[in-house]
Amino acid sequence: MSVQEDLVRLIRPVVEQLGYEFVGLEYLSNPKNRLVRIYIDRSDDGSVDSSDDSSENREPDGISVDDCAKVSHEVSALLDVEDPDNRDRIARLLRFASTRERSPGSVSLATYLERAGEGQDTIWYLTGDSLEQTSASPHLEAFAAAGLEVLLLSDPIDPWWLAHLHEFEGKPLKSAASGQFEVPGKSEQATADDSTEADALCERIAGLLGNRVGKVRASRRLVDSASCLVEGADGMNLRMRRMLRQAGQAVPDLKPELEINPGHALVKRLAATEDEGLARELSELLLDQAQLLDGGELADPAGFVRRVNRLLTI
Repeated sequence: MSVQEDLVRLIRPVVEQLGYEFVGLEYLSNPKNRLVRIYIDRSDDGSVDSSDDSSENREPDGISVDDCAKVSHEVSALLDVEDPDNRDRIARLLRFASTRERSPGSVSLATYLERAGEGQDTIWYLTGDSLEQTSASPHLEAFAAAGLEVLLLSDPIDPWWLAHLHEFEGKPLKSAASGQFEVPGKSEQATADDSTEADALCERIAGLLGNRVGKVRASRRLVDSASCLVEGADGMNLRMRRMLRQAGQAVPDLKPELEINPGHALVKRLAATEDEGLARELSELLLDQAQLLDGGELADPAGFVRRVNRLLTI
């Protein structure tokens, strides 16, 4: 079977699953690069259009720009984003949901940068298991407060191409869940005393949680939530770890990094109590909540329920 036949066999089900008729494809470059123009048909009169990167600029009869974008996004995930010669062209086909447009496949990287303006030098994104989970993530709170758009990536293929696409038009792609994080434009409001108190509280929580957690630090991204998990130095979140394990690959056993919101009522309650038993339960609740919000599973869900019920009756 030829390379082209293999590619047709791979792409045809994706196009048909999206509700279009697969008409054919042609190579735009060396077949080894797998950069192709895909022809699809949706209308009764046989109008046909292609889903290459020129679809951004035209809307022919029968097939809309959104139609082309949808097919381009799904199919581009199958193409070779590792190829440096075609990486930028493939990147232009990608479409995402975002905090401004929640519909999947709505926003291209070029559109994101156009809306961001010259003052923003980063393309922010957040990965998750579903659009609902990602759009409700506490990692987005500071971005919402600052009026910054974040791309919402919930497709299983997203972590893989992100490992190869590090920038677009000279702007780096960065995770909103990164541990190395400062909200652009946010002024420094905490005093030296506040910072000292927060550091002491983080040290206390880390001691109470023991080997359940790697680092604990005060958050600059949380506004309404009490806690969240952040990506460690390896840039690998819980979702990526789960995917690698499911694929049978070895994953380093690193402990989660926890951020807390010192201004949240739950954290203030923990800081004020001298009861070490209560402080431990509150610390465990902060970590369990953060794991659930990150799409993770609790090692002891029954213990979590008992802990919540006890705290509700105090």
